[in-house]
Amino acid sequence: MPVMPPQIPENNVYAYQPAPPQPVQQHYAQAQPYQTQHYVQPQLQHYAQSQPQYYAQPQPQHYAQPQFAQPQPPHYGLPPPQQTQHFAHPQAQQPQHYAQPQHYAQPQPGAAPQNIKELVPSNAEEARMVWDNLTPLQREALLRFYYHRQTGAVDSEVEVHPNGSSSMTVDDESGPELVGKGKNKAMDEPIPTRDVPMEDTVENESYNQSPGSDGPPQAPPVDTMTNRFGMMLLESVQESHERMGALVKTLMTQHSAAHAQLWNTVRAIHDKVDQMQNPIPLRGSRRSGRLEANSGPHPSHSQETPTTPADKRRTRSDRSKPLPTIPNMDASSVRAQLKLMLKFSTWEELVNRSLPLTEEEAKAYQIGHMCPLCNQDNFRIDFSRDWRRFPLNLAARDFFVQNMLKTIQGGGFDFDRAVIPFITEAHIQHVLDGHMDYCRRKYREAFNLQTWDAKNPEDAEMIAEQEAKSEKEKKRKAVNSRKKTLFDARLTVILEMGLARHSVLFDCLLPQNMSGDETDGPSRVLPMTYRIVESRWQSIALKSFLHALDAKYREDWEKPRHGQRAKGGNPPRTRVIRPGGPVDDGHAPVGLWRNCYDAEWLRDLPAYQRRALQVIDADYDFDLTPEDDEDVDMSADAAHASEDEVEEEV
Repeated sequence: MPVMPPQIPENNVYAYQPAPPQPVQQHYAQAQPYQTQHYVQPQLQHYAQSQPQYYAQPQPQHYAQPQFAQPQPPHYGLPPPQQTQHFAHPQAQQPQHYAQPQHYAQPQPGAAPQNIKELVPSNAEEARMVWDNLTPLQREALLRFYYHRQTGAVDSEVEVHPNGSSSMTVDDESGPELVGKGKNKAMDEPIPTRDVPMEDTVENESYNQSPGSDGPPQAPPVDTMTNRFGMMLLESVQESHERMGALVKTLMTQHSAAHAQLWNTVRAIHDKVDQMQNPIPLRGSRRSGRLEANSGPHPSHSQETPTTPADKRRTRSDRSKPLPTIPNMDASSVRAQLKLMLKFSTWEELVNRSLPLTEEEAKAYQIGHMCPLCNQDNFRIDFSRDWRRFPLNLAARDFFVQNMLKTIQGGGFDFDRAVIPFITEAHIQHVLDGHMDYCRRKYREAFNLQTWDAKNPEDAEMIAEQEAKSEKEKKRKAVNSRKKTLFDARLTVILEMGLARHSVLFDCLLPQNMSGDETDGPSRVLPMTYRIVESRWQSIALKSFLHALDAKYREDWEKPRHGQRAKGGNPPRTRVIRPGGPVDDGHAPVGLWRNCYDAEWLRDLPAYQRRALQVIDADYDFDLTPEDDEDVDMSADAAHASEDEVEEEV
């Protein structure tokens, strides 16, 4: 059975050179395994010296000169491609079995030369396809060629004769060393795999014989294709990097434009907010400088939160409405719990039930001879001793906090379930300590009134002084209460009568900034008339604006709006300005417009006080024109109209 020659891929750059047939003996016609490593059969080594042309290395078809058939030097040769099956020695084969495919046929002498430029890969894809179609042996030979070209070494297995022909030098005595079972492995020198530096690309691709030369034209250098292949790869990588750089530059430009647009938008919003709001620092406590904590059930109108209509609905006219539970610790619950545990309703009763300790008892507590014991049935506080140092008071304080916390956790005082987990002992201690200062002061006043003798001149003088102080305190509280009522009434007009634009002004005001008043005359006749105590810091424009709000509130109280009932209780206070009436400096708020302050009063202030007021260098508009009502949907009115009216409209 004849053995077919190896199949050569279409895109292989190399082809076989068929050798002319030679007569051989019949017993060598049997096919032997072809050795691909040393390119020679061990069994036929004695024929290698006499017939070297059978093992001539094939020439690369891309660079072959069709008009001249000249063998290439041995170091230009490459191994035959894809030796995948065993076939007979070429001496025993017929010449027709080794005919090349039509597209790989060798050009005949005298034929027209091929265009070498068409055979060279024109782009990276074609060069990559050529490399992928090479067998491992071909790639290994190509790397060996690069190495010999760089170092100038010559393959020791190939000899070059003086006449230009090449032959394979084979040692008859030694062949490839057999290692393992049935596996032939040649002990060749390892091929270096380091990269070969690129050579200059040959610009002239025409390799015809130069005019004036007598000999045959030189074969084109093999590195032309490899150099161009490397250059195409480098150009492809450089082009990819350039595209990536252009893309990154475009993205950075777009990002910068978007960032600038966002910055301009945010800046414009800040400018609008600055025009609508007054950047005034938060108000704090006059004594400690800390922010005031709201411990009561009413929402505060401090500067820490903007005054919105939803926050300001709580006025004197609608206090009957239930309020949502707030997370602040309510001081009223602490006061109620303290009265419950001490079992008193008036300060005189508290004095009778909680007498001070004697000196002997106080000393016994201090030196530890008596252990303070507080429980539900035996809860006692010495209001004459130090609240935070005396042992009895410390024990009472700890017991009250624990009992109060358990009461709240058990559902007492109607605290919100969502707020209860956040109430701690520190909250209760803070509220209790603040309330205890007031209790101890009232206890001392009640205790002095009971112990002093009115018949004794000294005691009588002290009693009169204490009563005057108490009366003054009551009057001060009454004035502050009326200021709060006046502030709520004016705020109601702002929110409910289409004047919500003036909320920005009331955000800067507090009840203490309102003008006070006092009863006009000693007689107590209802309805009472109150004489206004003017504040010096208020300008005439601001006073007129606030008095106009008072008139609107009284008008609304006398004539309820449609759908509302008349308000019960006492009518709004009648406040009048008497010529030569009292004038008070009052409490000037910080951060108002310049036309809100009195010019003379502002001029008389020291420079540092004027700077502390942070006066806005602009005039406030005190216009009281109500805002336009929202458009009413007329479709509902048309739905209730009579049929005659509808027909007339049609």
